[in-house]
Amino acid sequence: MDPRVRMVVTSYPTTGIENRFTAISYPEIKVKKSEYVTGWWNVYIEIRTDRNGKIARMDVLRPETDGAMEKLFVEQVKKEITRWSFDSIPAEIHVDVRFYVE
Repeated sequence: MDPRVRMVVTSYPTTGIENRFTAISYPEIKVKKSEYVTGWWNVYIEIRTDRNGKIARMDVLRPETDGAMEKLFVEQVKKEITRWSFDSIPAEIHVDVRFYVE
């Protein structure tokens, strides 16, 4: 896993996705010097799956703003989540991803 990306996946009730999720790749970023900010950028998404293991709902809880940089990280996480396979039970899944911008 890329050291600039840290990730935790938690499921209620516990499901297999906690152990078999795939890593989120770091997005290609081109930042203007005036927009340059270092530090951790957080993306926190809550997913609800139905009894067939399909995503019924996906809510972005963090970041609370939707600037260009935020959208870039959120879309990267959403893109990977849609590739995951979930257990065939209703579940609430929390995906917490931190990206380090240097």
